[in-house]
Amino acid sequence: MSRPIVECACCGVEGQHQGNGYITACYHRWRRAGFPPEGPPPAPISSAGFADEYRFLRDSGETHDTACDRIGVSPASEGTRLRLRRAYEGYEPRRPKKAEYLRLRQEGHSRKKAAELLGSPITSTYLWERGEMKTRPRKVAS
Repeated sequence: MSRPIVECACCGVEGQHQGNGYITACYHRWRRAGFPPEGPPPAPISSAGFADEYRFLRDSGETHDTACDRIGVSPASEGTRLRLRRAYEGYEPRRPKKAEYLRLRQEGHSRKKAAELLGSPITSTYLWERGEMKTRPRKVAS
């Protein structure tokens, strides 16, 4: 039997009813918080959401620490600093290593040299390019 679709009493999103008028995500936040009478705590902001908010605040002239306080993240966390800096600077992720590895191989580099240039262990290249893997013979139990 499926649960009825309701509008959540907490966030207003439509979803499957879990209990007390809340959808599943809000109900579980409420349960983890110990069922407070005021309802579930607010949902955490997604990485994309807080990055957009951070970018807006920084463009408005706020300092890093003030912007972090306003969006509710720790300004001292290294992970937070890196994610927010990347979002603020319009960071583009690196190209996938597999594509770069295959390009180096097409240019004539050996498997070992291509792996060195990428900073990857040579064993990871066997996932990208089959063959040439040297294995030791298994010992047979006597």
